[in-house]
Amino acid sequence: MEQRLTPGDTQTCLSQQELAGIMPSEELQAWVSRALGCEALQDAGQIIERRVIKRRPNDWRGSRCFERVAVRGPDGTVLPLFLKYFYREVDVEPPELRTSPDREAQVYGEVLRDSPLGTARFYGFRSLDSKDSVALLLEFVGGTKLSRLSVKQSWLAVARWLAHMHHHFSRSQDHLNALGLLLRYDADFYWSWAYRAVELGMRVSREAGAIVKEMLGPYERVAGPLGSAPPTFIHGEFYCSNILVQEEREKIRICPYDWETAGIGCGALDLTYLLRQSWGMDEHCLIQAYLDGWREKGDFPSWLS
Repeated sequence: MEQRLTPGDTQTCLSQQELAGIMPSEELQAWVSRALGCEALQDAGQIIERRVIKRRPNDWRGSRCFERVAVRGPDGTVLPLFLKYFYREVDVEPPELRTSPDREAQVYGEVLRDSPLGTARFYGFRSLDSKDSVALLLEFVGGTKLSRLSVKQSWLAVARWLAHMHHHFSRSQDHLNALGLLLRYDADFYWSWAYRAVELGMRVSREAGAIVKEMLGPYERVAGPLGSAPPTFIHGEFYCSNILVQEEREKIRICPYDWETAGIGCGALDLTYLLRQSWGMDEHCLIQAYLDGWREKGDFPSWLS
């Protein structure tokens, strides 16, 4: 079945020459062949369409480009794939955020790959010609961003899904700790951002820096409990704009994306991001749905104990 782009996404049809500048079609075909487990190129599904669906300007992560690739298999079935290109900036601060593309690949390849959560299937990750440019190959998931949905049941389903993810990984600390690229959302992490805020304020003026420092007076009441709470695996930016909802018949698939700041920390952070952009949804209902998700697994979030 033909997959639809996320409603509202910008479609930009580039010329073959422009696409070849991103990754030559022959090179992409060979990579797709290996990613799909084909032993010989002639056994691979043939690429029948390439289309850039969105570009993001340069920000702290670097610039990014997203491409939809349609592949027709030997049996005629069309498989939609998603390519995410990163053009990294080497001077990103703080330093731990410079590895965000590698972190996202590790999340898909070593954390989410065998989970029952329904996230996009991981096919591969590779460097491009430039040492600071990489590409991530995933399943293309059609659906609607949660930010564009006003259906209460969809939001409640996302809150329950989040609880299921936190529960699933709450007992996988040894595995998670062995993954060196995951961010550690501990007290030091939260305080590093506080110190950075003061530093940026001081760059404006000494008075601005003093104001920011004064505002951080009660910060220990937040950084301390968050940093010391029993950890689990967290998305890190669980905004409604980073979550796809796919509904088919009576099934619903929740598929968050942009795992570049994923890490180990208190699940309250993800829930707070969801509540922060709840677009008029009843926060109490979302919190209750999150707790219900834990209860469905016969458990309760330890950071609320």
